[in-house]
Amino acid sequence: MRSYRLLHILIISILLSSLSGCAAFRSGETQPPTPWSISKEPSKQSISLLITGESSVNGTRQDVPQRMIEVWQAAAEKAYKDSGFFSNVKVGAAETDLRAEIHFTDRGEANSGLAFLSGFTMTLIPANAQGEMVVKTALKTKDGHALGTFEKKETLSFWIQFFLIFIMPFNWPNTVVTEMLYDLNRATLDQAYGAGLLRSQHVTDRQWAQVMQ
Repeated sequence: MRSYRLLHILIISILLSSLSGCAAFRSGETQPPTPWSISKEPSKQSISLLITGESSVNGTRQDVPQRMIEVWQAAAEKAYKDSGFFSNVKVGAAETDLRAEIHFTDRGEANSGLAFLSGFTMTLIPANAQGEMVVKTALKTKDGHALGTFEKKETLSFWIQFFLIFIMPFNWPNTVVTEMLYDLNRATLDQAYGAGLLRSQHVTDRQWAQVMQ
């Protein structure tokens, strides 16, 4: 996967040398992964994923490239398939028992002045950027009945500095971002399944009240 969009901007702005180190660090807002609670019910439901998203840098809205949409889509699709909660997972509009409308919001903050100074010193002076990813999922039945909405988010810190080359293999931005996107979708599924929303097509008001607590 290509680097996170915000990291692209930072790299271009400071003209990094090939010896520079870059690393990404998660805030830890998303709970660490736990084993999937695989459904034991003999009849599982199918689900379709509708992926949308938006992106901004320093408060200015940016066009979202198709490549980014594909990255978001791949992370969501993998999480839903790995869960074992569904008989089939499809991407896009399809005739399925359930529908997940997943909206990604990518917000980035970067200091262009610091980035220039870092590039001027061949990254001996570090530069950094912040990114926040919000994943909002609306879970619905095939007839459009809303089961509930879930929102998960996490922030990332991107650092570029010469000496980070020694820890770069352990915190490579591509890998960190991929894991974060997967975990955000996974956390959504864990919450929905724990509330009983994925076990049958009928969800009571009491069940939905429980998940919102």
